Amino acid sequence: MKSNTRFNKNKRGIECLNCYQPISHRDNFCSNCGQVNDTKPLSIKQYITELLGGFFAFDTRTLKTLKPLLLKPGKVTNAYIHGSRMKYVNPFQLYLHTSIIFFLITGLLMSIDNYDNMVANSIKKEKITTKKTITESDSSVFTDAQKKHLKKTA
Repeated sequence: MKSNTRFNKNKRGIECLNCYQPISHRDNFCSNCGQVNDTKPLSIKQYITELLGGFFAFDTRTLKTLKPLLLKPGKVTNAYIHGSRMKYVNPFQLYLHTSIIFFLITGLLMSIDNYDNMVANSIKKEKITTKKTITESDSSVFTDAQKKHLKKTA
């Protein structure tokens, strides 16, 4: 029975798709950059496995991907589709990571904003309560000018 792994001899190339170094047809990986020696396009199963496996794997490829992604947006996706997969982070994985970080930061900022609003509201309530307490207290300790000022501010 024939094996259906990624390392079948009929799916190996003689040149690395990532760094274009010559590779023996017996090698499973490129000796220069480490990319899998496979000319077969990724299947959906392999893509999902790679996506889930690399979800927490931030490395220098993330930083190396951001510059061309910002300056030449289609270059990363095109290179990834054509087989250069070790040089860049999977574009969809990068999008997923960016989205998660964005929503975490947004949630954190909203929580901070809600906390600030609660503190500001409690300070306003405290000031109103204090003013009412002062105006309702014994008015004999205040001069006439102080009484007029308290009535204006209340």
